[in-house]
Amino acid sequence: MVSPLSRVEMVAGYVLGFSLFTILQSATTLFVVTFGFGVPMKGSALTALSVVLLLGAGALVLGSFFSNFAKSEFQVVQFIPLIITPQIVLCGIWWPLQSVPEFIRPFSYILPLTYAADALRAVMLKGAGFADILYPDLLALAAFFAIFFAAATVMLRREVG
Repeated sequence: MVSPLSRVEMVAGYVLGFSLFTILQSATTLFVVTFGFGVPMKGSALTALSVVLLLGAGALVLGSFFSNFAKSEFQVVQFIPLIITPQIVLCGIWWPLQSVPEFIRPFSYILPLTYAADALRAVMLKGAGFADILYPDLLALAAFFAIFFAAATVMLRREVG
């Protein structure tokens, strides 16, 4: 990378550049889940949207982090199933985390989708408010974002030619 911008500015620009798309995708997803699939929204739609947006921001910095290890866009796309599949299987969406074998369960708690699913269940199905999901769910999602933002920034290569 040869640019007058700092590494932080480069990663922040990437995240901000995709933020409008993330907002639209998040709002559309919540709309379809609520009105298309009939999942009740007992809590605030804005609180649910904040969870999905924080998850989306985490996904953006995770993508930025992994793009540092790829030489082409095709290689980045190959990382996607390796990241998404374990999260979907281990986050508690398909079955309760209590039914996941004990030796695997700790891995569930390092995955951001686990916290997003927990927060969305609380907001949408139980009517939980922002304060109810702040700890551990929103803090875990924010920590995931911060860790991978820092990692993406540190790993960003500076290249000439």
